[in-house]
Amino acid sequence: MLRSMTGIGEGKGYGINVELKSFNHKHLEIAIKMPEKLKIYEADVKEWIKNRIKRGYLQVAINLESDALFNEEFTYDENLVENILKVCNNLKEKYKLKGELDINFLLSFPGVLKMERKEKNSKKLYDNLKKIFNKALTNLIRMREKEGKFIAQEFRRRIMRIIKLVKLIEERIPNKLKEKEEALLNKISPNNKEEIRNRILQEISLLQERIDIAEECSRLRSHAQLFLATLKEKISSGRKLEFIVSEMIREVETLASKARDFYISEKVIMIKEEIDKIREQVRNVE
Repeated sequence: MLRSMTGIGEGKGYGINVELKSFNHKHLEIAIKMPEKLKIYEADVKEWIKNRIKRGYLQVAINLESDALFNEEFTYDENLVENILKVCNNLKEKYKLKGELDINFLLSFPGVLKMERKEKNSKKLYDNLKKIFNKALTNLIRMREKEGKFIAQEFRRRIMRIIKLVKLIEERIPNKLKEKEEALLNKISPNNKEEIRNRILQEISLLQERIDIAEECSRLRSHAQLFLATLKEKISSGRKLEFIVSEMIREVETLASKARDFYISEKVIMIKEEIDKIREQVRNVE
């Protein structure tokens, strides 16, 4: 599946906020901004990215809230509870009082319940970071794949147009050769000297070689078909597409130099325009 190299992905949870932004780049380059507390995991973060993304310039921003570093737990003041129980028992014995002390009374007594903040262990923090980071990474990849679908559709449309233009050129070649041959043969008359006749016939032969661009058309069409086949591959391959485009450019330049015909030249210009637009877009493919 084709992937764009531009996109954004976010992940939030456990007091951890992750934002990923990606841009066009020939290779994979990663810039990370993260709290000092998480610096020990920077190598892991890069590895998580490398396992799922092959090309692009990625900006990584990770922020921590206090919840990410601490757990808040309810506890009780043991000394206070023991003191309350002791006082209650003393009152019952001294004044012969009846009644039982229940849990509701204890919990409602001011100061019995209290909140404590305990620092999370490093493994818990690492597990939470990995979970949230991969969530952001998945969102980034989904966006890159979504944009990649639109790019692939545009590629197919332009490649199909190139194939049609190549076909028109191929249909024109025999007519063009015939026209040139007839024009040159008309110059030959019974009065022409043998030397002039041989020279004209030789010129016809050379003309056929120069105008015959069937091989270039065949290779160009072959490259176009390979481009379409590459779009169907499961793994996005921007480098392969770039190579195919460069080969298409080489063939179309040869066509342009050999096209001694207005109609063919016009179609070659149209092909070049389509290839230039493809080349510009293919730079954004992972």
